[in-house]
Amino acid sequence: MARKIGPGGTQFERLAKCTCAILTIAGFIVPDPTYAALAGSSQLTPGYSARDILQQSPASPSGNYWIDPNLGSTADASEVFADMVTAGGGWTLAHDANNTRPDLDFNPGAINILAIQQVAQVLLVGNGLTAYFSGNWNQVLPSSGWTSIVGTPTSLFSQPFSVALNGDYSVFVRETTTITYPTPQPARVPLPGTVVLLAIGGLAAAVARRRLF
Repeated sequence: MARKIGPGGTQFERLAKCTCAILTIAGFIVPDPTYAALAGSSQLTPGYSARDILQQSPASPSGNYWIDPNLGSTADASEVFADMVTAGGGWTLAHDANNTRPDLDFNPGAINILAIQQVAQVLLVGNGLTAYFSGNWNQVLPSSGWTSIVGTPTSLFSQPFSVALNGDYSVFVRETTTITYPTPQPARVPLPGTVVLLAIGGLAAAVARRRLF
């Protein structure tokens, strides 16, 4: 009979239970609070957008985050700057006039999903102006419907969007629809191969041990 070493059973039984717990927690499924802490922190754990990251973790500060609007392979995820403060936050930087912060200039697919395929809020910041409107990326800038935070966008009324992109303006987008994730959240963090092998080995050893005794 196998020697008991505590309330958890034999050494190998405890190892098997621990292994199962590890696989349950880390085996590609992470509970919501863990996902919220991870969202946007790396290319392997991107958020859908800046707005999504802020919704998952409301205390997120402005800064650089990883996003993946197509929700597919993380290979095409982008690191972008997110404004988590202005007008409620959740703004993804689409174009940085000064090229000092990561933006979506080199990921038109993401802009297409966030602000062309759907109506979005478009925020212009620069030249003493901070104002946004609801519309689509690249449309003619409207003469009404702006929400001004600093200054007024009068000089931009009815101008092509290229005017803003060629001027000293940074442009942010914030989608108006949201993605509903399943619960628990799928964590796109591959489990290290060594952990998997150890887990399988531990389970196999536990089964063999039980058969012997």
